[in-house]
Amino acid sequence: MKIINSRAHLYANFVLGAICTALALSCSKDKPEDKICTLTINVNTALSTRATGTGLDTMPNKLATRTLHIMVYDSQSGTLIKYKKIDNPDSVKNIQLAFNSGVRDIYILGNPQPSMNLDNLTDRAALRGMISDLKEEETPWFTYGGLSVEREVFDNTTMTIIPFRLVSKLIVRSIKADFAGTPWEGMQLTSPRIYMTNVVSRKKTFLMNESIPKVFLNKDSLSITDGTGNLSRNLLCDTIASAIGASPHTTRHHFTVYENYYDQFVNEPVINPTCVVIDGYLGGIKTYYMIPVNFPTSSSAWSDEYWGIMKNKIYYLDITLKGMGSDSPARSPVSDSSLLNVYSIKFQEHDLGNAEI
Repeated sequence: MKIINSRAHLYANFVLGAICTALALSCSKDKPEDKICTLTINVNTALSTRATGTGLDTMPNKLATRTLHIMVYDSQSGTLIKYKKIDNPDSVKNIQLAFNSGVRDIYILGNPQPSMNLDNLTDRAALRGMISDLKEEETPWFTYGGLSVEREVFDNTTMTIIPFRLVSKLIVRSIKADFAGTPWEGMQLTSPRIYMTNVVSRKKTFLMNESIPKVFLNKDSLSITDGTGNLSRNLLCDTIASAIGASPHTTRHHFTVYENYYDQFVNEPVINPTCVVIDGYLGGIKTYYMIPVNFPTSSSAWSDEYWGIMKNKIYYLDITLKGMGSDSPARSPVSDSSLLNVYSIKFQEHDLGNAEI
């Protein structure tokens, strides 16, 4: 009887084990992570990655993508599970990728800069720490990124990624002099130049809210070294062909800049604001007009929380010189009560949500 019971017990264990194995295999087949899904991605370049042609504010170039990299990572482990590179795309719509279903982080990188280490695209942490360099931004192929994190992909689906671009554009539309009622009435500003100072040179390509120490181009003055090697035309400085007088100088001057703003809600101290500087000779005296961009002046009311330059915007300036400037490109006339009202600004700002840049 013991032998029979032992055999019966052994048989029962065998049957139970077989059932458990079958159930395990069945459950394994039903695991969502084992399902292959197709994700269709549309990159919405109409919102924030357009650039323009020769005029920089005319003739829009709607397809400002030369190279696009798409990376799909496992959200939990950070492992790269799918990668796709597209060169010279006719379109960045309806891009299909097939991979195992699950919770995924999707990143896109458009027009990577020459110094970027693309071998690091397999490493999500390295990608999140990637740095963009203003001197490597190229018109119209500005670098852009986009991401969608912890995206649940368990069936075939379509998603739109809205990319973000770091650059903004500053356009000086006109400059004139109005020295009436001053010792310089009837004079002109001769040998004029126009350039940008305190221009932020490096920003995080992704996770833009994570700040890095600011490094500036043209720190407080024009630097020939900083102005060379730029891929974007007239990135930091431009020439003015004639003296500035009562008749407006209307040749437009275009500058490409990175974000540099100060939060007045928390009383963030203003140090090294990005400025437009016009210099030249007035009555034989070298003078400088340092104009902080998007800041209150004696001639403009202000209510914005943020002072300075925000990302992905376009700024238009019309400038009137009204007196002698300061003796240094690092000192603003409006910071000295004896030099107030030496210029006035007509200022416009446009969010580039649906605009060209």
